[in-house]
Amino acid sequence: MILPVSAGKVKRTLCKGCTAQQSNPCPPPRRGESKPEGADTMTAFDKKVNQIAARHRWNIEKQARAAVPCYIIAAPTYEDTGKIVAVLNRCKGLYHETLTPIHYESWAVKVYDAGQIAAYRERERQKAALVDAFYMALKANGGDQNAAKAAQREKAVQWNAVEVFNEIYA
Repeated sequence: MILPVSAGKVKRTLCKGCTAQQSNPCPPPRRGESKPEGADTMTAFDKKVNQIAARHRWNIEKQARAAVPCYIIAAPTYEDTGKIVAVLNRCKGLYHETLTPIHYESWAVKVYDAGQIAAYRERERQKAALVDAFYMALKANGGDQNAAKAAQREKAVQWNAVEVFNEIYA
């Protein structure tokens, strides 16, 4: 019987105190146990950015508490920033922004998943449009907030943005 290559391999998750460079990371949880506290599974975006960073020996850091998950790549010079941007331009599915330096000696590039950043921007656009619809209806109805909210809800249904409407009033 021939087994597939993946047979016998165990998917490892890392807890908060572990790093990938450790020779002995936390073992996987046993049956009936949950993952170690703070264990994160890597998404395809995380794997892609980490592979590219390892290949090019970049210094990367995951942005904490960001609305859209992203990584910051530190570049010591402007020329290095150009090289990083050139590599990222060849990668499908990634969106990047070059951050202006606080000090002229260091630069940074923010890398996002293109699909996630597009979805986030669409939600923010819908939120702004719904807020504008509320104020336009408020002005048209002579200051009646309930009527303006009802008109805003109708617009949300028309634009298929009911989730965004509920998010505004949550």
